Amino acid sequence: FTVFTFPRAFVILMPALGILLGYSIISLCGAEKVLLVLALLSISGYKISGSIFTVLMLLPAGYFFGLTVVSVYTKGIAHYLAFLFPARDFDDEEAFSPADRLKLLKWWSFIYNGKLFHDEQCDLNLDYEDVKNVKSPSDKTGKNLKKSDIYKNQSVDKLSEALSAIKRRDGNFSYETFITRAHSVFKKIHAATYADDFSEVEYLISDSLAEQLKHMSLLNSKKNRLISVDLVINDLQIAQVNTDKNFDVLHLFVRAVSYDYAHNGSETALTPEKIKKAKKTLIENPICEYYTFIRKPSALTKNSPGLLEGQCPNCGTPIQIGQSTLCPVCKSFLRSGSYDWVLTKITPASAWKYTEPENIPGYKQIIASDPNFSLQQIEDRAGVTYWLFKAHSIGAATPLKRLTSPHFYNNFLNTPKKPAESPKSTPVSENVSLKAIKIDGHREKCYSLVNREVYVMSRDAGSKTPAESTLSSIHCSNCGGPLASSLDVNCTFCGSRINDGSEWLLEKIIKEFDQEYLTVVHPNLNKPDASKQPTPLGQKPQNELIMISAQVLMADGRIDDSEMKLLQTIAQKHNVSDAELNEIIENIRQGLVFVPVPAGGTVASLGLIRDAAKMAAADGEISPDEIEAIMNLGYQLGYTKFDVKTIINKELTI
Repeated sequence: FTVFTFPRAFVILMPALGILLGYSIISLCGAEKVLLVLALLSISGYKISGSIFTVLMLLPAGYFFGLTVVSVYTKGIAHYLAFLFPARDFDDEEAFSPADRLKLLKWWSFIYNGKLFHDEQCDLNLDYEDVKNVKSPSDKTGKNLKKSDIYKNQSVDKLSEALSAIKRRDGNFSYETFITRAHSVFKKIHAATYADDFSEVEYLISDSLAEQLKHMSLLNSKKNRLISVDLVINDLQIAQVNTDKNFDVLHLFVRAVSYDYAHNGSETALTPEKIKKAKKTLIENPICEYYTFIRKPSALTKNSPGLLEGQCPNCGTPIQIGQSTLCPVCKSFLRSGSYDWVLTKITPASAWKYTEPENIPGYKQIIASDPNFSLQQIEDRAGVTYWLFKAHSIGAATPLKRLTSPHFYNNFLNTPKKPAESPKSTPVSENVSLKAIKIDGHREKCYSLVNREVYVMSRDAGSKTPAESTLSSIHCSNCGGPLASSLDVNCTFCGSRINDGSEWLLEKIIKEFDQEYLTVVHPNLNKPDASKQPTPLGQKPQNELIMISAQVLMADGRIDDSEMKLLQTIAQKHNVSDAELNEIIENIRQGLVFVPVPAGGTVASLGLIRDAAKMAAADGEISPDEIEAIMNLGYQLGYTKFDVKTIINKELTI
């Protein structure tokens, strides 16, 4: 065989690396083009030397040489040194993250992007996990319900990669174990909902979710007349995983059916067994929701019962009713996420959407000064405030003063009270989403979209987020005590001041079309050099109107041309593409999504027809096909032809 001497190898490599150097500078991180040149140079090297050894040397050497040139040229020497020595602190804000560094080290990924080595202890391959469905009981006819595929929102590859990353940090984490625990949580929440008593599940849910469930229980007068006779779970699986510095987030997709019996109030001592034996008529209530669980990346799974099972996740002490925040033995915050998973949201599938924190304007700026800041805390606090307003509207005593600025609270007290809200028009979820963050002088502001309104919360600039009380918005961040329904701004347990400006307080509520909101969400919206102005988020609401309309119109099993045209008109006004619309319709047709339809004759059903007519009349006229479809929509909801025509004429004359 031929032995290469250093000069010959050097002569062969230098021209190739010279070409690569020039091309790298021109391409400026155009990795695909650089690798293409590498492949061509490899072939050239083989032709020149006649040996495969040159190719094997040229590929990795050229790759890392190009990486060095591009990194130093575009980011600076500190950035590259941080790549070489990740354990050292070079005080570089743009240093490589561990994940990015690992990807760059895999120089062979452009040839083979799969895993070279499989770690059976850490790598979770969902193709081999028997977790697609849980074993469900038979329905009331004795036949097993048909299983369905996962309501997909994240690719299996990404899901496997994210779960494997959690497994590497937490060796005891198991997909199947988590599904088993989540199954128990779902049944507990379901039972608490029908019993109108959430005291036994309050310890495992966030304050916002607790207030939502309590308020819905107060308003829903019909729920206490329903008895869940049978609960059939068709799908229960992790649909999406998101991780950041502060929290791991697991989104669990749940699709189930509750077979309920509506009693008249005079019947007593009813049990599911007696109802089944009497063969009474049952109501089929579909459930299609996302359960969002979070915990800190440092948390570890224990081989013993934890928070979801009703024990302190730190010391194992059984949690008593009323102990939802602080363990009486070890004094740890139960729902901080530091020790176990916490249920933070229950969202209808039609409204569920996750936003990566890094994509929120102002997030990177505030996280630099407050490392414990998290969108989960902001959304929890905004959600709590929303439901406290709802509770106040029906006369309940609430600690609103502790969560709002003095100026806002004084104006709120002096504003004439509106009539108590009708239970039938109350939304099933608060649908909170943090949209933007702004640091303005001495104040930091968060803009959260809550059911088409924007809650602007602020705090003193430079304030720090308490890591332990992230999900305890109506509990004292100092001692964990619950905030009393009084006007006192001091904690009744430890005496610390709650409303001192260092925590987030509601400053004002504005509309989603307000210029202040649009400006902070889209900083480049009004700049003259903006070549293309993005559609304001306020003009792109959730898809509930489309989904409910499609669900109602599909009551006869099909959607005709006129109905499809109406849905396309509504979708166009909401910036929903035809492909997205078709996907929504197909999901509804297959039963993957169910949205509670408002009862006929209610404020909500009237609003549905009015919104559909408003969308159709946005261009100044409504076509005959659209009128026919709106008529069908009204008929399905129990309205007469005269009623629907009155609504349409009103929208045309506005």
